[in-house]
Amino acid sequence: MKTVLLDFGRNNSICDLKMKEMKQVLEEAGVQCVFVKIGEVKGCTGCGKCWKKRRCVIEDEVNLCADAMHDSDGLILGFESYYGRCEEDVMRFVKRLFHSASDVLDHKLFSCVIEGRRTESAFFEAGQYMMESHMCLYVPDEFGKAEKIKSRRGELILLLRCHERAVQDGILRKDPYVCPFERFVR
Repeated sequence: MKTVLLDFGRNNSICDLKMKEMKQVLEEAGVQCVFVKIGEVKGCTGCGKCWKKRRCVIEDEVNLCADAMHDSDGLILGFESYYGRCEEDVMRFVKRLFHSASDVLDHKLFSCVIEGRRTESAFFEAGQYMMESHMCLYVPDEFGKAEKIKSRRGELILLLRCHERAVQDGILRKDPYVCPFERFVR
């Protein structure tokens, strides 16, 4: 089992510490983790080349994440939510990842570790793109509570094992599936 953890938090912030704890908890359970610290993210230029290449022309963490998602079973975002919304960096990253690598995200597990108030709306703001990619959303009962990370571990690992088993049994495809028709009208 392999999971990609994306940390948008500042260094040594509460979000950063929660993501490091999540990585430690998952690795103790035998899940291989790819931990990526995300810095400043550029926005989409609207060039449309990602539709043909299936890769963003801006070489940064978005393509690194897309490459890591090829053989992973899940994606976990960690970010701070101010005023109940996703920050601009998070949404720029999610939009670019969705448009350039939505075929790689198909039927993978998606969850968030969010620090802040009214985190449910921030989760669903980021999750709307992931649902369009046919990702399985894991909605934790309490988003911002640090003590819930260890209690969520069992549920998250069970879902990752179910995904891995479905791929082994041929129920889900491990390789990216390119849809024969476009999902969106341009």
